[in-house]
Formats: sequence, C-alpha cells, structure tokens
Amino acid sequence: MCPAVARVGRSRSKAAAGALSRLASTAATCRRAMSTGDDAIDGFTSWLLREGVQGLEKLEIRRGPDERRGYGVFARDCFRRGDTLCTIPAATMIGEAADDSAVATLVDAVLAGTPAQMWQLPFGLRLLSESGASSSRFAPYIRMIPRVFPGAPVFFDRRAFAELDFAPVQEQIVLRSRAFQGAAETLAGDPENMRKAFGGAAEAWPDAGALAMSAMMCSSRAFAVSPRVLTDGVCDAVAGSAGRVRAMIPLADSMNHSFDPVARCEEGVGEFRVVARRDVAENDEITINYAGGGQEGAAAAVPTAASAAAAAVATHDSAAPAPAPAPAPAPATPQPPPSPSSPRHETRWRSVYPPNF
Repeated sequence: MCPAVARVGRSRSKAAAGALSRLASTAATCRRAMSTGDDAIDGFTSWLLREGVQGLEKLEIRRGPDERRGYGVFARDCFRRGDTLCTIPAATMIGEAADDSAVATLVDAVLAGTPAQMWQLPFGLRLLSESGASSSRFAPYIRMIPRVFPGAPVFFDRRAFAELDFAPVQEQIVLRSRAFQGAAETLAGDPENMRKAFGGAAEAWPDAGALAMSAMMCSSRAFAVSPRVLTDGVCDAVAGSAGRVRAMIPLADSMNHSFDPVARCEEGVGEFRVVARRDVAENDEITINYAGGGQEGAAAAVPTAASAAAAAVATHDSAAPAPAPAPAPAPATPQPPPSPSSPRHETRWRSVYPPNF
C-alpha cells in the first residue's frame, strides 16, 4: 500500500475513534447530569439513551407520591409551541407480534379463545414473555411499569362485586374473569411451549392473576398507532381495527393524561414524536390526552377495560328503571378476584416474577 494512503487511513481511523470516544463521553456526561438518585428511573433513562431516544436531556421522569400514582414527565427547560419534546424510535417499542416461536404459538392459542374486545389479554401474554426473561432487553422499561391498579373492577372482591349492583358492569367483569381463567387453562395445556417461553418450573408459569395484571398493564398503557411507526423490522406490526396497531411506547406512556394537554403525539416512519401544543416552562409537567383529543388524529391510548365499563354506565338510560341485581353466578362460573382474606392477584404477580416485578 502507498505510504501516503496508509497515513490517510490511519488518520481517518483515529478521527473516527475520537468521534466515538467523544460521543460516549457526551452520553456519560448526559446520564450523570440527568441522574435522579432513583435506581429504577436512572436505569430506565440510561436504557432510553442507549436505544436512541432523542430529547431526554431536556426532560425529567419523576416518581409519583406513591406507587398508585406511577410516574410523570417534566420539562427541564423551556419549549416553544411546535417544538419536538422527544423522538422515540421503534426499536424501543413492544408490539403485539412475538419474535419467539413458542411465545407466538401461545399467543395465537390464547387469541383464538379470547373475545374480540379483550385484545389486551394476548398482548399481555406477549408482555409477560418479556417480563419473565431476565435477558430481555426491555427489562429496564418493564421494571418501570406500575403494578397497582386501584379501582380496576376486575380486581374487586366478591363483596365489592355484589355492591356494584349494576348488571352491565358485572357482566363485563365476569366476561373478563372467564377469559383470564380460560386463557390460563389453554396455556397449561401446552407444557412444551410453556417450558420454552417461561422456564421448566410450572409454578413459574403465568396463572389467571398474572394474565389479569399484564392485561391491565397493556390496557392502561398501550397506544394505537399507524403500522408505519413500527416499520424498522424490530417490532412487527399486527393489523388491528381501522388499520391501527397496538404498541407499548416507553417514555410516552409515562406521560400523564389531561383533557387540556401540554403536548400532542405525532407519528413518523419508525418513530413516535411528542410535540408541544403551547409554550412550556421549566418544571411544567408534560401531559397528553389519552382519548386522542389534542393529538390531531395521531396516536391515542387504547380504551381500557375500566373505560369500557364506564362507557356502559354512561350510555345507560338514566330515565329507565334501575336494572335488577345480577344473580349470583353458579359456583363453577369463574369469578372476579377471591375474597379479601385470600392472596390478591397483585401479590401473586410479584411472587411469580420477582426479578422484574
């Protein structure tokens, strides 16, 4: 090789190495500057940076006053209306399609026996497959997902269920309870794929309580987006209603709801953006509208089981006589969670997946 060419090659290699070193140093400096002293938040933030989320240096994730309040996202700096607050690449998102063949087989089996309105059950199984894998690259994100759902009717005990005294809501609770138990039985009937997906110990396999918790996680956090958002080949899209697909979108799903939100959501090819709807001051909380308002036809949070029950109440004719209390289901009928003296599903969830939950 010509000595001059060799010198140029070495010079370019040194320049590239220097650029990478400066980039790594900048990222490390950014992580130190953004440190909150909360291991879960700092681990999640570092993961977002590694995965290429843009705009984090001007945002801060804060924990709520208790576990029931989850997290919020706040501005570290000022923004003008129309500024992009953050850009989230598809590589960080969890879609409904499973890459693992054993998990995909289990999801398909659950999907076949699940009512159409309970899309969150098979999606929850997909999430469980990630939460149960210690090697999952989504672990820092999954550790951030709240595990308490106060007021969710599917976790009511028998006495609270009876006190609802409103047939449409009770019917929805029973429908979901049956679906969770039926799905657990379906999964137990395929031990070969369960061992591949969740390990060899049957006691570590998801039960009805774990399925209910994971379904609530998806129900309360998933976004319905255009398939083009998930087009980088990492997240395979599963066509949903109206050409939309569902996905868990880290960081965006830590933003709380407001009917007068600070930001709106925009979709791009292989990315998801959060954009200021108005000027934002330092320390303002970044909120979005889960119902889609203020998002200009872009992504909206998927309606939850709780909102479906609320809709049933809201659409009931208030002028009509109150419905008779629903008869007590037969003993063989799957019921909502057990009596208050029995272990709650939240406890069972944590005992099944202690590393991540």
